[in-house]
Amino acid sequence: MVILISSISFTVYFATKIFGSKKGILMTSLLGGLISSTAVTLAFAKRSKDMPELSGELSFCIVLVSTIMFLRQFFVLIFINPKISLHFSIFAFLLFLAGIFIIFRQIGLSKSDVPINFTNPYELNYALMFGLLYTFILITSSLAYYYFGSFGVYFVGFISGAADVDPITISMAQLAKNGLSASTVLATIMIASITNTATKGIFASIFGTKELSWGVWR
Repeated sequence: MVILISSISFTVYFATKIFGSKKGILMTSLLGGLISSTAVTLAFAKRSKDMPELSGELSFCIVLVSTIMFLRQFFVLIFINPKISLHFSIFAFLLFLAGIFIIFRQIGLSKSDVPINFTNPYELNYALMFGLLYTFILITSSLAYYYFGSFGVYFVGFISGAADVDPITISMAQLAKNGLSASTVLATIMIASITNTATKGIFASIFGTKELSWGVWR
């Protein structure tokens, strides 16, 4: 599973190295959202402080990059647990389409460069960190379900979602194969996704301009 996620991330990482992030804010959003929507959010928030006149466009792109995360989760689930991915598809695509609608109603997105430094997903530290986080969440979720039932798993999803959605998504898909109910799995993934999205909104408010924060939260 670590190799799967690293391979998806490396494909986009390689593309950014070839084409760079100088294709404009929209291209950076589309590519960066497939690697780390949180990294893109932080980069855009900081750029809004340097170039306040771009705050409106950057805020809409943060919304876009956040919705791309849901699409990425869907495709990851297809490889791991196709049955769960079908149930998740409605949730994922509705939010993805909402993001597309929001971003394309903006006219004349800036072509300004917004450099973002992504970590090579095949570097040892990255792979080990992801593998440890995945294993920790898998074990914690199993124990939480054993002792506290579905609510324990929901809590794990809420906490882990603040950091990253991929480990909890993969963990839940695996646990579904081991007997965890589909409703609990889907609810946990959704909770983690919503938590992660809210966390990015908080980052935008802390590191970005007031206009950017307003554009992200409205």
